[in-house]
Amino acid sequence: MKKIIPLSLIVLGILCSTTLTAQISITPARPENVDKQLIPYNGSRATWACKATDSLSTQAIIVSRSAIDAPGDTLYIQSFVKKDGSYAPLWTTREVSATSKTIAFWGNRMAFFDADKDGNMETLFIYSVQDQPKGNDQFIHLVLHSKNECYTIVSVKDPNTKKFTIDTYSPNFESLPESVKLRTLDFWNKLDKL
Repeated sequence: MKKIIPLSLIVLGILCSTTLTAQISITPARPENVDKQLIPYNGSRATWACKATDSLSTQAIIVSRSAIDAPGDTLYIQSFVKKDGSYAPLWTTREVSATSKTIAFWGNRMAFFDADKDGNMETLFIYSVQDQPKGNDQFIHLVLHSKNECYTIVSVKDPNTKKFTIDTYSPNFESLPESVKLRTLDFWNKLDKL
């Protein structure tokens, strides 16, 4: 006798298998419209913002900076999740530069993906630290957030070739799942660092 599988079990199986892969949606937001009373980001002014949704959460991601007339430069990259009607910080990256340097956020070089298929998005951002007043990049930073942990790669110029070929990885980088590590390294190796 043949066993007949009820349609509801088939649909349930399909739904369960698709929820393991994050369907990521990114909605850009105007940084000047971010209400600091609602989303308490650290900097004095938001310079980039988006709503990022994966299978498990909706996050507000805000890039903010120190005041224009502040000594030195400070860059914050923060994620917030909405809980009980208010936004709670999920993670924060902070970079402080010396007075003679400035930080340039590469707003057109970022990635949102779910390489390990766990339903949580990985977020990847790039910024550089530059000399002032010339604006020459001195360091290029990749910041990856995966499972609310921060991982970094920092590249400096080789003094002989003047190209960004000397990379330093955060101590925890090797602990990343292989799929996330490979996706991140692929992005990094294809990044034009001139």
